[in-house]
Amino acid sequence: MSREMSIEANHCGIHPPFLVTIVVECENDWQYEMIEGAFEGYVTFTDCTVCAAESIGLIVDDYVGIFVEKFLPLLPIAEKFLRSIKMKEIPKRLSYG
Repeated sequence: MSREMSIEANHCGIHPPFLVTIVVECENDWQYEMIEGAFEGYVTFTDCTVCAAESIGLIVDDYVGIFVEKFLPLLPIAEKFLRSIKMKEIPKRLSYG
């Protein structure tokens, strides 16, 4: 079954709040909850998701892509259940200069 999960990203005073959304294929609720918990931890472990992405020279799309491409395959069930990734309300990178 295809399920969408949205996590509100942490944000600072410079960056606006936004949702990061991915769509996964899960056979049952525990698989969904396992992926959701890992995804929420990844997106919210810093004070600002955009600042975390920019600190390593990425935009949020690519930052979340690391989770999808590198971390999810480590979960034994996730590789075959991940269907697609889609983003909503991703802020554009700010120019500081």
